[in-house]
Order: sequence, then structure tokens, then C-alpha cells
Amino acid sequence: MKNRFKWGLIMFAIISVAFGFNKAFQYLSDNKLYAQFVFDQWYGAKDSPVVDGYTDKQSYDWGDTCEVFINSASQGSVWLKLYDINDQAVDSAWVEVKPQTASENGSEKGYGYQKTFEYVIPELKGGIYLWEKKVPVLVKGDETKIGVLYPSNTCNAYNISGGKSLYGMFSQQATQVSFLRPTFPYVSFQSFHGLRHFFNHKEFQFSYLSDLDMDRKESLENLEVLIIAGHSEYWSRQARKNFDWFISKGGHAIILSGNTMWWQVRYSDKNDVMICYKSMEDPIENPLLRTVNWSDPSLNYPIGESIISDFLQGGYGRKNGIGFNGYKVVDKTHPLFQDVREDKLDILNVPSKEYDGVLMKYKKGEPIGLNNESFARTELLAYDSLGDNRNGAFVFGKKADSTGIIYNVGTMDWCSAYGLGGKDSTAFKAITDRMIHLCLAESQKIPVNLRK
Repeated sequence: MKNRFKWGLIMFAIISVAFGFNKAFQYLSDNKLYAQFVFDQWYGAKDSPVVDGYTDKQSYDWGDTCEVFINSASQGSVWLKLYDINDQAVDSAWVEVKPQTASENGSEKGYGYQKTFEYVIPELKGGIYLWEKKVPVLVKGDETKIGVLYPSNTCNAYNISGGKSLYGMFSQQATQVSFLRPTFPYVSFQSFHGLRHFFNHKEFQFSYLSDLDMDRKESLENLEVLIIAGHSEYWSRQARKNFDWFISKGGHAIILSGNTMWWQVRYSDKNDVMICYKSMEDPIENPLLRTVNWSDPSLNYPIGESIISDFLQGGYGRKNGIGFNGYKVVDKTHPLFQDVREDKLDILNVPSKEYDGVLMKYKKGEPIGLNNESFARTELLAYDSLGDNRNGAFVFGKKADSTGIIYNVGTMDWCSAYGLGGKDSTAFKAITDRMIHLCLAESQKIPVNLRK
């Protein structure tokens, strides 16, 4: 414990020197569980011979060759271990490592490390794995009915390796960022506890997708349910089209995310760089491919048409100190909540950083439903009040009789340490599993009371 405290102080001192004491203290105070997560990831891997590294692709099928690029503290032959999401070693490789230096402008053009070794993906259970708990490898796994989308684009957008990201808070803001660079934290905070829940599940089997996989319709063809786990903010136009196609053909979506589909992105010709100009002028000729908010009318593709809610109607939760610090359930007797203790349904305890919201209908000052003309059926399941007529909304929707159903929890913290990893994790796991059951029942045409 003393050793962890000492390293915690050292880490805080480094951050304070890099970004200023006040800025570092305020950020860590506002994001305590995130700060703890980041520290735990760093501390758990600090004794590794690996300084940092990356792989050549965002996801892998069984039998694919994964190229691994490692920067080590010293040169020599070492055993590198491959760990699963539970920190259990599942494989190892004897490789020659050496110190490597990143190329100039590595944030935008890639770090340019020399390849350290190749690893043929064995028949591992689908999920995210890490070389030396530092270098992530997303294994798609066996073909299943349920796919989990990992927010690889969002991870890349916030990644400050090389000194640049798509944000100006802790780095220089860029208009493009390479996937070929180390990432930290090594696994998304907003996805981590969801990934663990799915990986350790005793009833369901899951396969996995990266954001780039969403550009290929074939990635969705054999799925019945798509789960979007974490903070899935950056989407290409093709990925959104494929999502809508999936729902239109009868596929179902469980969106365990907030601030979802907020920015349009596109990729380089080699798919190794993500491009997003945001407020800067995008030079692309096709106006529909401008990398701005999807809520921009010029893109002619409102977010709510795809996933019911959006950040435009939502906003910040625990940051503003308004509302319930979680979700107030509209109807505790709803079938979705049947496996949750009643005392846990007063407020679903998920203090959320960012919410997606909806235009609501009210009766005697209380929200009772929502307005969304793109969906034939909608239901408000739970909500948080954010002030200024904005809200966080947990919603259900079905576009037409022939389409699939969508559950959208509307919070970026459902799969984080505030939700599935929080003090009421049992309730969140029960609701998550119930959504999966209801979606699979709908696929199999089993009569289920989706609504009261």
C-alpha cells in the first residue's frame, strides 16, 4: 500500500509538471475513478520490460498474423506474456526487444517502430488482450449471435501519444491521428467493466468488432444483437449506414454508451489514420463527408434517426451537480427491471459524465415519453434532469414492425466503474442481461412483454 501511495504521488507530480498543478488537481478531482483506473493500469504494468508498443491493426480474426511493435528499456531476448481482461496470462512469446524512437510527428503519421515480432492469433475467446498488460489486441473470436463494438475510434481520438490528439486539453489538437502508436490508458475506462462482464459471462457468448469493422457490412451479417460498449463518439458515414441497415433487416442494438455518434470521421486510404477536422475547415469536396458533428444540418443525417437520443438534447451529468446523479426509473414494474431489487430502482446509481437525451413529453411536470418521429414505438425507461430543458435518457425504440429493437442507455458510464463496475453492479448486470434476453427473444419471435 505504501509503495502504491508513493508511486501515486510521483505520478501526480509528473502530471502537475506537464500540465500545471491547478489543471491537474481539478481534472483528477472531477474524475476520481478515472484517475484511479489510469493509475491502476500504469502501476500493474510498470515492471514490464516493455515501455510501450502497438499492433498493425485494430482487430484480428483467428489465424490472422498480428504484427507487434515494441519499445523496450533495454536490448535483449525476453518472454512477453499475453494477458486477458482478467489479468490472466494466456500465452507468451520469446522475442528480441530493443529501445526504439518514435518518428517525427508520430501522433499523425504513426510511430514508425521496427516490427518486433509476428503472432498468429490462436483460437482465443473473443475479447481484448494485452501484451505485457500494455499493448492491446482485439480478438474477434468465434462467430456468435451477439457482437460487442469496442470504441477504437474514440480511444484514438483522446490518445495523446506523441503529443497530439483530437483535443487541446492535454495535448496539441490535430486534425488527424494515427492508429499506429501506443495508447494509454491501455483499455477504455468507459468500456472496461462491460468487457469484463461479457468476457466472464456464463450464459452468452460474444464476438467483438472495432469501429473500422463497422465499415464492412459483412461484420454484421450473422449477428442478431449488436452491443455498443462504452464511449462510442466517433463514427464514419459508412459505419452509420451499416448500423441502420442492420436494424432495418431485423437486427437489434443495445447501446451501453453516451455521447454516441457525435462526430463524423473518415479514414486514410490505408485505414491507419483517422481524420476529423471538427471546428477547422475540412478541405474535402463532398459536403456530406465533412468531419463535423453529426447534428450539423448540412450532413442531413440526424443522430436521433439512428439511435433515438443524442448529445444535443443531453449534456453533462455529475459535472454540473444538477439532477439525480443517476437515472430515475419511470416505471419500476417494467419487465426490463424484473430482476432488480425494488430498493435499487428508486435511482439507478450511475453518476454520468456525459448523457444523450431526447425531446420529452410531460404530464403534470413529469416526463412520460418522448418525441421522435423516426420511430413508430418509443418508451422512456429512466431519465436524469440536467437543467435548461436538457436530460439524460434511457430509452427503447422500434422503427417499424419489420425492424429490430433498440435499447439506448444514454450514458457513457454504464460500462465504467460508475455502472457495471460500481457499487450497484449487480443491478446493472441484471438490466444488461435482461436487455440481451429481450433482444434474442424478439429475434426468435418468442412472445415477450417488451413494454408494460
